[in-house]
Amino acid sequence: MTSWIEEYNKNNISDFASYTSNHYAPVVIRNLVDSWPAVEKGKQGDEAFARYLRAFCNNSQVPVILMAPEHQGRIFYNHDFEGFNFQCRNGTISAVAKQLIGYLHDQGASPTLAVQSAPVKQCLPEFLTQNPSPAFLSKVSPRIWLGNKALVPAHYDESHNIACVISGRRRFTLFPPEQIKNLYVGPIDYTPTGPAISLVDVNNPDLEKHPRFEQALSHACVAELEPGDGLYIPPLWWHQVEASGGINTLVNYWWGGSIELEQNKLAPVDSMMHALLTIKDLPASERLAWRSFYDHYVFQTGGDPLEHVPASKKGILAKDAKGETVSRAKASVVNWLIKQLEKHR
Repeated sequence: MTSWIEEYNKNNISDFASYTSNHYAPVVIRNLVDSWPAVEKGKQGDEAFARYLRAFCNNSQVPVILMAPEHQGRIFYNHDFEGFNFQCRNGTISAVAKQLIGYLHDQGASPTLAVQSAPVKQCLPEFLTQNPSPAFLSKVSPRIWLGNKALVPAHYDESHNIACVISGRRRFTLFPPEQIKNLYVGPIDYTPTGPAISLVDVNNPDLEKHPRFEQALSHACVAELEPGDGLYIPPLWWHQVEASGGINTLVNYWWGGSIELEQNKLAPVDSMMHALLTIKDLPASERLAWRSFYDHYVFQTGGDPLEHVPASKKGILAKDAKGETVSRAKASVVNWLIKQLEKHR
């Protein structure tokens, strides 16, 4: 049984960083960007909003997907997993908005058309002048998602995420990270959306084919967002996103994770890929042995593994370790990954 996501008072938004550091769970922030003129235009109707948005558009090309009507907007693989059920192309925000207006008057079933994760500063450079980011997100570069009816299967982000609905409506269904075992996740390096996705149709699950998904459903939570509302999604929380309405627009803010890593730094997902290449195929007894080492050194389930060693001699295990020891360790892993990439070209 799903539950509704708790809500956070936007009047306390100055303390949001403190809140999220102590609460590893999604939270709805009602009316987070309700003062935006774009939100007001969205409330006036699809055509009014599309005209408003087109006025900001330049000729920058952005990624666009086009999907046949029979797929009902669900971004997915094709029937034999040899490809995806949509086509990718480039276009401008203005052209997409114009086409979406045309679909509003289409008496038949319209295809799904959507801009996916386009940098606002690149394609709508003056948009933020009228619609400034919330103060606590002022240093984060926003991205825009624009389209008609669409559904992105449950997936995760490495980064913190705040998603703000500008026009239309969004329904989010979220699952905590530990439910990965019950979500029947597809390939991690061959995906239609970037991150791996759940292969389960959350709105119409086949529990004979995916029986463990029933366990995931018992841990699911849901948020219904109206124009102006925001949703905070912590890193690694699985979330299905369903857009309904003629023209749906979302602006999101990602921070932390691999998107903010400096050059030659590794993201946690890089570490996981490294482990898959080096540990996954070892005999079971050796994998268990390595699990003990990971628990001890990485997850530190027993506490500080070097509490008996002077702080100055803990090396890479020191808190916020820096210096030559860390540089050598990073360089070693980066060079190994580069060699693997060259080997598989």
